[in-house]
Amino acid sequence: MTEKVTLSIPKNFDFVDETNNLLLNMSGGLFPEHLSENEVDLLRKRFGTNWFEELGYSEPEYKKPIFLSKIEKAITFAAWSHRGQVDKVGLPYILHPLYVMLQMKTESERVVAVLHDVLEDCPQVSLSDITDRIDMTEEEIGALVALTHIKNEPYVDYLKRVLAAGKIAVNVKWEDVAHNSSDCRMRGLPIETADRMRKKYAVAIDMLWEGR
Repeated sequence: MTEKVTLSIPKNFDFVDETNNLLLNMSGGLFPEHLSENEVDLLRKRFGTNWFEELGYSEPEYKKPIFLSKIEKAITFAAWSHRGQVDKVGLPYILHPLYVMLQMKTESERVVAVLHDVLEDCPQVSLSDITDRIDMTEEEIGALVALTHIKNEPYVDYLKRVLAAGKIAVNVKWEDVAHNSSDCRMRGLPIETADRMRKKYAVAIDMLWEGR
């Protein structure tokens, strides 16, 4: 298990260099095994073959970069993005997208499911941050974008976008709504809040049911 380290950035480091954002992300908890092959190549070119040692990673397993599978990258990136966030009842927020992911049947649905709240709830993350690290298909990217509720967008208009995006988006949203409206997620909420959310999700269930 790798422990988080404080990066020692070389004195001659040029902050205009394209590796700047990558180093800052790593200082925030992004470990070598989360990196894409292109990002590893960037670090090799900038710091040499032993880039991991230059940046404070000295454990033997990093002498050869570890490349995760697509779903593993999605899970670790989602966990990193949602770090420190809790849901309305105080549980780590990442438990919700993980639950939704586990209800899915295909890899594409699982990848989108575990990432489905990242763009909406993690302002430090952009779509390119995700696609640079995870090799997503156009269909998966379209589903992820559709599942991101735009600020001030009417909820019905948002659901229409989800329906228009296709099967992946609809299936993920169905399980998202099912989990959000379940007793385990509603338990502990003020009665007024729970009632308001149930009405909202009832609209979603009606619309999504027709699109499944």
